[in-house]
Amino acid sequence: MRNSLPIIFIIMTLACAPLLLPSVSTPVPTLAPGEIEVIIAQTAAMAASQTAILIPPTLTPTLTPSPTVTASLTPSPTATFIFLLPTLTGSPSGTGISGPLNQGYSCKIISTDPPLNGAISSGASFNAHWIVQNDGTELWDSANMDYSYASGQKMYVGEKVRDLNESIASGEILDIVIEMKAPKASGPYTTVWKLRSGQEYFCPMTIRIIV
Repeated sequence: MRNSLPIIFIIMTLACAPLLLPSVSTPVPTLAPGEIEVIIAQTAAMAASQTAILIPPTLTPTLTPSPTVTASLTPSPTATFIFLLPTLTGSPSGTGISGPLNQGYSCKIISTDPPLNGAISSGASFNAHWIVQNDGTELWDSANMDYSYASGQKMYVGEKVRDLNESIASGEILDIVIEMKAPKASGPYTTVWKLRSGQEYFCPMTIRIIV
């Protein structure tokens, strides 16, 4: 037992002592001129690429313009007022003589004397002469028909209303003669006479003279 203690002590001493290994030196590689800058640039580019991958994409908002609304103002319709005026069949020069109510009364002037704008001496007497045809469907009954002054210059001599001497059937001719006297003052003058049946006046007969 005594002989084994020194051996154990030696073993423990050797175990605690550092291992003395041979020193091996690694040679540093030699770089060509400018190669360091290339390596640095490649490293920086790689780092930038990795950084760009890690950065989330930037969202660029797209603004879509809203449609332009053009206001359309339609003016409201303007109220239209329609005035209906009664149609008056007036007589010339306010004599109160209206036109015929019965369309069966109609005439055709065949001739007039003096002619239109015929010359008459100042204050001279003359005859107004009309030849008239009944071209209507009604009989011109002498019992209830006459002819009278209607408007214009009052040149007639005698009564303003004259009776028919005879009845005139449709298609027949009536000869009317009225004595007149021209005014003394010079100038144009017009007078109008009409046939009348009851309250119906029709067939205006006109004389126009120059004094």
